Amino acid sequence: MRDRYADFFEAPTKAEKEITVLRALAESMEAAGAIPFERIVWPDPNHAPDCIATLGAVSVGVEVTELVCAEAIRHNVRVRRPCLESFQPSEALYARWTPEQLVSAVDASLRGKDTKQIVGTYDEFAVVLQTDELELSHTFCSRALSGAGFGPFDQLSRAYLLISYDPAVGLCLYVPVDVRVPQA
Repeated sequence: MRDRYADFFEAPTKAEKEITVLRALAESMEAAGAIPFERIVWPDPNHAPDCIATLGAVSVGVEVTELVCAEAIRHNVRVRRPCLESFQPSEALYARWTPEQLVSAVDASLRGKDTKQIVGTYDEFAVVLQTDELELSHTFCSRALSGAGFGPFDQLSRAYLLISYDPAVGLCLYVPVDVRVPQA
């Protein structure tokens, strides 16, 4: 685990983190009236996808990845290490995202996941980007990603951005990401 930067979804193991993320997404989907992921299973942890689920009658291979500012993490680790005893949370650096930076980061993450060798046969392949970035609210992300289309991709057919827990609504909120599927 890293030093408390955007760590809402952190867990002792990768599998536990993925379970937490997908359960939170399923809860949010159900609350929004969408068909949620169900029958979530974790196949071989050494191969993609991270998990397999159903979405209605469709089998979906799902990769879970984090959307976070690596530069902010590096800065905070450097600041905290030398003075852990006297470190104040007010000294932490948090990323200030622009809509263009968010779109670019989502695009880069999706393109990277689309190139992974997926083991198994699924009706669809999805990516869940999870974030706990302070500046990435549901409203900001919805506006920034509205009208932004990603792809086309070779494998990827769905994507979601899951935002950490919002106490005002009592759950994590998500934004469906517009993935362009190539015409057959």
